[in-house]
Amino acid sequence: MLRFRVQPSGGLPTGRLGDQRRAVWLGGYFARWPMGRSASCDRARVWESKRSKASREGWRLESPLRAEEPEKRVSMDTPTSFINPPLIRNNLKGEDLPQKGMTNSKGDANKHLRDNRSYFQPPTTWVKAPLESKELLAVCLKKVKKLSEFRLVNAEFICTDPNSKRIQVKVKVQREVLDGVFVEEQHTIESVVFCQNCTSCTPNDPNQWEAVVQVRQHVSHMRTFYYLEQVIRKHQAHIGATKIKPINQGIDFFFAKKSDATKFYDFLGRVVPIKQARFHKELVSQDIKSNICRYRFNIAATICPICHDDLIYLPPKLSSSVGYLGPLVICTKVRNTITLLNPFTLQKYVLRRDQYWRAPFESILSSMQLVEYIVLDVKIDFCRAKEGHKKYASAEVQIARVSDFGRNDTIFCVKTHLGHLLKPGDCALGYDLHGANLDTEVEKYIASLPDAVLIKKKYGSKQQNKV
Repeated sequence: MLRFRVQPSGGLPTGRLGDQRRAVWLGGYFARWPMGRSASCDRARVWESKRSKASREGWRLESPLRAEEPEKRVSMDTPTSFINPPLIRNNLKGEDLPQKGMTNSKGDANKHLRDNRSYFQPPTTWVKAPLESKELLAVCLKKVKKLSEFRLVNAEFICTDPNSKRIQVKVKVQREVLDGVFVEEQHTIESVVFCQNCTSCTPNDPNQWEAVVQVRQHVSHMRTFYYLEQVIRKHQAHIGATKIKPINQGIDFFFAKKSDATKFYDFLGRVVPIKQARFHKELVSQDIKSNICRYRFNIAATICPICHDDLIYLPPKLSSSVGYLGPLVICTKVRNTITLLNPFTLQKYVLRRDQYWRAPFESILSSMQLVEYIVLDVKIDFCRAKEGHKKYASAEVQIARVSDFGRNDTIFCVKTHLGHLLKPGDCALGYDLHGANLDTEVEKYIASLPDAVLIKKKYGSKQQNKV
């Protein structure tokens, strides 16, 4: 007959080293009995039958205990759970215990800005974190691999010498290995602090660029670029540029990042009517092993050649597409749209950027070809006064070229939109169509064109300051 020794479930039964014992779960107690090394086959069959009976009745059988192995710290969720650390270690050899999944981190780099006490948090964020603060603790813990697979119980800083450039954090983690069974361990994380300058303080190498925006305008003057310079400086759109290189009929803007170049191109599209003529990508270097390629990007942006105060001739087909504006129009404003004005009928039309690039046209005379006239007589046409044209007033004026004084008595009678500004004796600037060399296409309609088109009034130095 087998004799049973019954012990309460609060502790584990102990025995001689090397003894083979069996434990059976009996209503909150362990029932154990010895089995000699020289047990016969009959006794082994009896044990197997009793084990099968215990399993049928819902008893819990455990594997042999090994008292020589050290005990491991574990925690229990329920007081009735039977925990055997050596048993867990034997049965879970393939599992990722905390010491396997998270090693002591040594030499992890923390980039630090000395001036504003900020630490780099990948990919592009800088976090202000004083020493031994919760922000710095979060930065250090995010660098630990596989920390999300464990339950973080506690984390605290370990005091180190400030001159050592080391940050040590002691963490306590848990992981569930069985139902309601957690293994708990402590680890030390060590990070190395590297001081560096921020991107705004670091001087950029002009030759180290990734993208270039080539801005071009095919005109004989730089008026548009002078306006662009003022707008760019006002909105600080050139901050990301490493180098700005002026060339013939344009400017090149070099950027260290492609995103800065794209942002600058979008800014130009909101200021002037531009067209993306070319987007070229060039391979600079390639690493076949890591599959990393380095490119340089080229964005060519062409600005509309129409400028402020230009005289434009619209062919009949193009004039009908813009609301029969007329053969001769003046460009009064150039932003991301083009404003055209008929100086004879005071009709105005705002041309969008996409409309212009679908059917582009050029000016026949630019502001560099303006001629000075003197006003002899002004007669305002009140019949053409319309509501909404307060900025302009139609009038018939008699003018003469200043260069003709003392040579001939040629007088021109033309219509103008400057009737509210001009008075007899004033000077005005306009285009001389009587003696101008025009295109062949415009020469066909020269008979229907006026002798001169006034653009603006010319002020003296004192009068201009008052206005």
